[in-house]
Amino acid sequence: MTSIERDVRFLKRYAMVTTTLLAVLSVAAFTRSSRVTKFDEIDVERINVVEKDGKPQVAILSVAEYSRLKSGAKGRTDWEGLLDRAHQVIRAELGQRKLPDAARVLQEMREERDAELPGPRRLR
Repeated sequence: MTSIERDVRFLKRYAMVTTTLLAVLSVAAFTRSSRVTKFDEIDVERINVVEKDGKPQVAILSVAEYSRLKSGAKGRTDWEGLLDRAHQVIRAELGQRKLPDAARVLQEMREERDAELPGPRRLR
């Protein structure tokens, strides 16, 4: 038996073992485990139980969140509170006056900008 025949025989065995090992690992990686995962304690704010089709079936949430939902009160975020305060300040400053037409204000600002631009660069 020559050295080339030994090398070929070794490579054939190596290829068979590697292929078999890869097949076993692939099957093991893609089969579902029938084990159930158990936890002693879980800290979460909300748990959603979803059906196979993705449709939510059950939601487990805190008592405070449940009370808020049951009362129908909408939770306010920080930006909404800031926006309300800004509206109140604007209303207080305006008093009985009305805001000018936004389209007219924009047109005036564009005209002022155009007047400041050098001759050939003016936009119309």
